[in-house]
Amino acid sequence: LTTISKVTGLLVASFCFLLFTFTFGFIVVVSVITDTRPSSSFLPFEVCKAIFIASISGVNFTYPKVITLFSSSMIKSVLPLSFIISLRFFGLFIVLPVISVYAFSLEGANATLVGIVVGGYALTQVIFQTPFGIMSDKLGRKGTIILGLVLFDIGSLICALATDILALLLGRLLQGAGAIGAVVTAMISDVVKEEQRSKAMAIMGGFIGISFALAMGLGPIIGGYAGVPTLFYITMILSLIAIFVLIKKVPNPPKITHTYNDKLKLQDVLGNAN
Repeated sequence: LTTISKVTGLLVASFCFLLFTFTFGFIVVVSVITDTRPSSSFLPFEVCKAIFIASISGVNFTYPKVITLFSSSMIKSVLPLSFIISLRFFGLFIVLPVISVYAFSLEGANATLVGIVVGGYALTQVIFQTPFGIMSDKLGRKGTIILGLVLFDIGSLICALATDILALLLGRLLQGAGAIGAVVTAMISDVVKEEQRSKAMAIMGGFIGISFALAMGLGPIIGGYAGVPTLFYITMILSLIAIFVLIKKVPNPPKITHTYNDKLKLQDVLGNAN
């Protein structure tokens, strides 16, 4: 298991890195050739495009425009939230390469239960995504995110202490129940100006992508050396760090009122030009 885990982790991490590099480089080159750009421009793209143009034209690299792409207030608001969501996804991703093999070693394991353990978190995540969103509208974003992270913490602890497949299954379902992805996205929209939201979402997406690549590479290595339960302890600690960052570093979003009583008519949707 140890050797297979290490090799699998290294291969997956290498593949993800090469795929990202190839795709990103292809977009930059095509953008230069066609003089177009992605609809949601972000800092790495602008820098790479400028360097590419400078390299093929033989001129010195000067591109001050990238400095003005993001305002400092947006960075201060978006980075902590992106860090929080990336920590949660890192905790979910880091066990994916090894959890199926580990689950089969537990008491009472069979193919059906192991399959639910691997993908069960996604089921509860889908179920609780909408209730968490409504709760955040009514009770506030920060409190809802903290609740989701606490559920994720409890689930991670149960997984770490699990000695049979049912306990591991319960922990995985609780991990998914802390469905804060939509709430974090909504909070970013609350604290960022409308014209900067595409850039803010690009930053968040980049953080999630990085967390996936790191988790898929580090998970098998750490799990092989220290054991899979250690991975769950790591996710629990990261979730606690996310709660601390949320309380200390994330500004309170403005109070937004939502109405749920008005019935939406089909012609209102079809006739909305926006």
